[in-house]
Amino acid sequence: MSDQTASADRQIDSIVSSMSNEEKVDLLSGFGMWKTAGIPAHGIKPVVMTDGTYGVRYSIPQIDGDERGGMDIDAFLSVVNQRASDVAVAWGEMKPATCFPNGSAMGNSWDEALMHRLGTLLGKECRAMGVHLLLGPGINIRRTPLAGRSYEYYSEDPVVTGKLSAAVIDGIQSQGVGTSLKHFACNNSEVERTTMDSLVEERALREIYLKGFEIAIKQSKPWTIMSSLLARLGPDGPGGLMLSGHVDVVPAAGQQWTVPPFQLTRRDGRLYGRGTTDMKSFVACMMALVERLDPEGLTAPLWLAISYDEEIGCVGVRPMIEDMADRGIRPDLIVVGEPTSMQLGLGHKGKMAFRVTATGVPRHSAEAPLALNALHLATDFIAGLRRLQEEIEARGPREQGYSVPYATVHVGKLVGGTAVNLVPDKAELLLECRVMAADDPLGLAARIRNVAATALAPHKVRFAEATLEVEDTGSYPGLATEADDPSVQAFADCLPDGTTECRLSFGTEGGLFAQALEVPVVVCGPGDMQQGHRPDEFIDQGQLMICDRVLLDAVDRFCRGNEEPASHVPKQMHGKL
Repeated sequence: MSDQTASADRQIDSIVSSMSNEEKVDLLSGFGMWKTAGIPAHGIKPVVMTDGTYGVRYSIPQIDGDERGGMDIDAFLSVVNQRASDVAVAWGEMKPATCFPNGSAMGNSWDEALMHRLGTLLGKECRAMGVHLLLGPGINIRRTPLAGRSYEYYSEDPVVTGKLSAAVIDGIQSQGVGTSLKHFACNNSEVERTTMDSLVEERALREIYLKGFEIAIKQSKPWTIMSSLLARLGPDGPGGLMLSGHVDVVPAAGQQWTVPPFQLTRRDGRLYGRGTTDMKSFVACMMALVERLDPEGLTAPLWLAISYDEEIGCVGVRPMIEDMADRGIRPDLIVVGEPTSMQLGLGHKGKMAFRVTATGVPRHSAEAPLALNALHLATDFIAGLRRLQEEIEARGPREQGYSVPYATVHVGKLVGGTAVNLVPDKAELLLECRVMAADDPLGLAARIRNVAATALAPHKVRFAEATLEVEDTGSYPGLATEADDPSVQAFADCLPDGTTECRLSFGTEGGLFAQALEVPVVVCGPGDMQQGHRPDEFIDQGQLMICDRVLLDAVDRFCRGNEEPASHVPKQMHGKL
């Protein structure tokens, strides 16, 4: 760290320590539509931001207007959701700006140097207008005509999108102006885009929609993006305690709620709303804990890890964990706050998911014996999986505490065929495995592929073109933490008398933490998952009171004590997922 950077950090720490809680919240809340709040008493000026993927759009009434920013949220959303009768009136007078070719035109250039030049010019115009952060580039994938802003996006190809957007970002930020990658992935409809739901399979999400974001972030490091948050209270040193939670929730659409799902309702000692159990309540307890603590009184760090997109495969926490590993962050214990009714969760199963495509040989059904029915091939494979499941049940590793104490292999979907009088040449099935922490997931995946090869082999002599392709579509590791680990025992002492240990039927980011950081991890949080994901989801307020007390006691033991708990590497899966 340079002397200049160290001096700036000390100055920032001094300013923050002198701010009131209200002033800190103001910095996070924004001021009007396009600025952060300025706090003149501390010399903090507003950060001005605006749109402009192919030209800086500076709306004078919105940015330079009254205290609300010249436009209230309802008026803004009327534009966003394509309800405004006159968009030009809604935006008001603009500062003159250069209109560059739009994203789809620039994307056809395949020219990274040209895109860097575009970014440099956009950065210079931002500086001339007093804009500190340009909300762009827009890199959602152009896959549907319903996405009315496809003209802003570069390509249907995620690699082209990622490379070109990285060049634009580098150009803009070379001028001292920040960027913000947008829009949220799967922004597939302009109409009602703040409420619509994009249903995307996990493979398409990873390989198409998110890939461009990954390339741009790794290559150009944009200043801002929807991201996970890793915060530290107390000294920057080894050990301490980490609390982990996620802020995304499952959709409420299609469920019959009697209370507003996204508005907190208090009734008879319960808190109703989407995510109250899974898992906004634990995140709320984390924030309440911060309010009660004096960081200067901590002798070891308290880490707060808040991630996004946990519900679709622990997506947001993965790059954060990678960064922790690179930085050598190794707390004495990590507490994942998924709902366990404040029981001590010491393990959960891992998951592997696969897509299997069967390719047969088509023919009219009148001559079916001369063809190879892809559905038949797929069901032969399924029969092999059932025999594999029987072998696992009879001879596979077991771990007590689960309703099914061994690995499971499950086919959840099978599709194929177009008409009853045609022998189908394609069939597809989706399967998943829930594996014990003691299992060898790579070995199990190899056994599944062997089942596919066995099912296919009898047909290859007559039908050389027949195939059974097994594709990985996602995974996360299981968790198995030893109950007698000193750090686990120290945390268990913070729990109420009579608290029991448990194994969880659902997955968490706990296995990812334990595998990457090699530290003990437990799962313990308020609420019962039986209430999670359901209509009228709720949590008992008493659960939050217990959680508040437990977290305070845990901070005393891990972050204020003089003795460091001796960390133990938990038993993990063979072969990383």
